[in-house]
Amino acid sequence: MEGRYKPKAPYKFKCGDQVWMYDKSKESSYSGKLSPKRKGPYEIEKVLRSGTYIIGDALGTLKTPINGDLLELAKNRTDWEPIVVIPVSEV
Repeated sequence: MEGRYKPKAPYKFKCGDQVWMYDKSKESSYSGKLSPKRKGPYEIEKVLRSGTYIIGDALGTLKTPINGDLLELAKNRTDWEPIVVIPVSEV
């Protein structure tokens, strides 16, 4: 069984990384079907043991440690450039 299925190792975040936090309260809510499932972006402020992190944003630090399974690395998309393709018509 292990030969066919190998789970990925969890991502190890570093201090200063930008992350999104999954909001578990939206999981069981029917009224929030189209609302965003993640909060953030937050910044990793402290790395604790066993895959837990202290995160914060511009308003301050969250009080409780957050499990790394609920975090996703935020990708910086400000450097992306659109690719525009203009088809050339033959005359």
